[in-house]
Amino acid sequence: SSGVPLTPTRGSASLRAAEAAEAAEAAAAAAAAIAAAASQSAKDDGANASATAIGGVVAGDTGRPNSIADALDAAAPKRVEVENKVEIGGRNFELLEVIGRGAFGVVWRARSKQISDGSEEVAAVKVVSAKDSGGFASAAFEAELLQILTVGLQSGSKVRSPGAFLSGTGGHVPSYIAHSTTRTGLADGGGTVRLAMSFVPGGALDKWLYGISDEEHKTVDVAQLVDGHLPDGQQGSWWLRNSCSIVRELLSQLAGVFRALAPIAFHRDVSSHNVLVHFDENEPLKPHFALIDFGLAVRSGSWSKEWRSSNLAGDPRYWTPPAWMAFAFGFKYVATHPNSGFQQQYLNRVDHFSLGVLGLEVLFALWYQAEAYENRHPGLLEVRAAWCKYWVAAIHLFQMFHRHGAQEVRQYLAQSQDEGVSGLVNHLRQLRRALRAAAMHRENNQCAALLLVLADLMDEKGTVTWAEIPTMLGEDVAHEVPQVSAHPSVLSRSSMSLIDPPVASFVAGGHRA
Repeated sequence: SSGVPLTPTRGSASLRAAEAAEAAEAAAAAAAAIAAAASQSAKDDGANASATAIGGVVAGDTGRPNSIADALDAAAPKRVEVENKVEIGGRNFELLEVIGRGAFGVVWRARSKQISDGSEEVAAVKVVSAKDSGGFASAAFEAELLQILTVGLQSGSKVRSPGAFLSGTGGHVPSYIAHSTTRTGLADGGGTVRLAMSFVPGGALDKWLYGISDEEHKTVDVAQLVDGHLPDGQQGSWWLRNSCSIVRELLSQLAGVFRALAPIAFHRDVSSHNVLVHFDENEPLKPHFALIDFGLAVRSGSWSKEWRSSNLAGDPRYWTPPAWMAFAFGFKYVATHPNSGFQQQYLNRVDHFSLGVLGLEVLFALWYQAEAYENRHPGLLEVRAAWCKYWVAAIHLFQMFHRHGAQEVRQYLAQSQDEGVSGLVNHLRQLRRALRAAAMHRENNQCAALLLVLADLMDEKGTVTWAEIPTMLGEDVAHEVPQVSAHPSVLSRSSMSLIDPPVASFVAGGHRA
């Protein structure tokens, strides 16, 4: 990178993310038990925002159980004797070791012999034991969705973006291999779904960033996450230019996945724990990212009719403002909110928002901010300050879920005007304003498009599409000053089209020249 060190303090040895195994998700079972013990609080006209346990996060409209300690004890991981060989879709798999465990199932590293030549194939096998028909349908849909995605991307369809081609373990989502479903035959309609998919190399992005497990995020001092330098992590050790390069790769690669996914489903659980990162030592600024765990996905075609009777889902740190509104006040509050953008965000852009939050998390976790005090990157410290206000509030709520239960979080949101839902909305508004202001400085030309795309992804009235993201981010790479197109129907939109026309005209007139 033009002689600039990759990191100011740690060097490229710390990039070996593939050596970091993904942290186990055993606490998710505890969250599920808490959610099951909780009583529903009806705050809407029949709206159902019931609890969902995601990756150790209770997310939904639930009450607090009488004894969280009892729920935790009941949900403690128990050893289950499992045969080490299973047949899935007519293929035999040998289960080698557990690589992931959550509220809904277990993921194994496995291997299978190819029938054609007898060669061995490394795979991941997800086994979900659903207790009811709803859980069974969700698990089966995840398998069907991955199958559709794999076929669509591998066939070279038009929805594929450059660099997002699925090819075995080199894809940005696991490739579908086979799946099988078995009903219990009981009245509850539950059963077991086994899904075999390609084994994607790399480690969890959150583990690489912070060097701590998913479980530790629930109790770690918030200051250590936003301003600390936790051992074995990457915090504060990258120059801005290189940090931006990593985030551009993240957004560009996953935009291709979401472009293929959107006509079929919404993921609803984008987080730093559900993204894997893998580094090639020869290209340390071009890591490979993969999106995993489609277990909470919903059909996009019917979502507009089902959202008011749906479960809230996903990691609360990456929730949209309307998700928090629905959690605190019910879905009717969202549907009747004077800002209709919030309802549209929940209906169409929940993955956009979560990816925007993830992009900023990575950017400011990596950035060595001391370089901003050298009269470089004007406005970026203001952006970081605005980001920290929002992120601290989100982490605080996330940790409150685990320490005190969902009902106490709801009461806190309802009683705290400054730190409740309205506070989150205000923090986001200030953050977007700071991002767009920083993009106006000519000194930030090499990251201006990235800042504008991130702001738009998190805006309830955002317009950037998945197809546009790689092209817009390319403006920074080419060191070009974006210009507003006079013929947007003919030419691709530039990142400058993501801000208000008067501001865009002012910038095009010379402020960033």
